[in-house]
Amino acid sequence: MVARIIVIMSRKGGVGKTTVSANLASALATKKSRVLLIDANMETSHIAVHYGLDDYEMALQDVLNGIVQVDRAIYHTRYGLDILPSRVFRKKGDKAANYQLINLFFHIGRVVNSYDFVIIDTRPATDIDFIRLIPNAEIVVVVNPDLTSLLEAKELAKELRENAIKLLGIIVNRSNRRKQKLAENAVLSMGGDVIGTISEDDKLTDALNSGMPVTHLNSRSRASKEFLKLADTIRRGI
Repeated sequence: MVARIIVIMSRKGGVGKTTVSANLASALATKKSRVLLIDANMETSHIAVHYGLDDYEMALQDVLNGIVQVDRAIYHTRYGLDILPSRVFRKKGDKAANYQLINLFFHIGRVVNSYDFVIIDTRPATDIDFIRLIPNAEIVVVVNPDLTSLLEAKELAKELRENAIKLLGIIVNRSNRRKQKLAENAVLSMGGDVIGTISEDDKLTDALNSGMPVTHLNSRSRASKEFLKLADTIRRGI
């Protein structure tokens, strides 16, 4: 079975896209899915930080630059999923990897049959050239329930439609009751669906500081339950 490839995107930085990527991947693994989490945000690479991973030698930059095969840069975690990290602190030559990102699927195509899900965290941008080359890619857009974030997401959703790229749905991060209705109405205007909401929860900060996903730090926390619910939604195919 070929993995479903889910690309986590936002047009605006600071919405918690990487937090969503890291914790959704963990929640899927908790549900016994085979998961590969890829940090394709090479400008601000923080996926490894969410997992307390700091002793890796090879990274996505080395794969894209043709230094190693992709399997040499994949690391198994004690949380039941694999990670293909990018370097937090760049080395000489890493900048060139940004131009090779368009070849990402060529590399992950070598391992895609080993997983149920490949989750790709991207940089905040609208550069979707490499996504267009990924067959059957499913896009999840992360927003905050703030007007600027929602307006940027609307433009991103429009660009995805223009390029015939499937928008799986919208995740409203840092949700609160006061702004939830605004977010839902805005998502409807994008032609998308809210497939999950993640509440403001201090346990997410605690999890990042502890270097572990929130589902393992505190499985009873609000955010943990919401990510597990989101994982169920994703597994069902919406």
